[in-house]
Amino acid sequence: MNKTQFTEALAAKLEVSKKEGAVILKAFTDCVEDGLTADKEVNIVGFGKWESIFQKPRSGKVPGTDKEYTTPARFIIRFKAGTTLKNKINS
Repeated sequence: MNKTQFTEALAAKLEVSKKEGAVILKAFTDCVEDGLTADKEVNIVGFGKWESIFQKPRSGKVPGTDKEYTTPARFIIRFKAGTTLKNKINS
């Protein structure tokens, strides 16, 4: 499902126009971004949890060659599905 399809499904579920569905989706994504930026975690019980985790810089070697690389320190986003979501997917 892409963003347009998701917006249409959201609008249909809430019985609003596609334009209002897009506004609601934008508000949701903005809230998740703000939560990850400020608190480093957004938890929706039953659905899942997004976490912003600091990843240390790493260095390694490209297999089969002598080339070495280094990844910079950065924050990465992780999502862990909640129990309710896992059960719904697995049923």
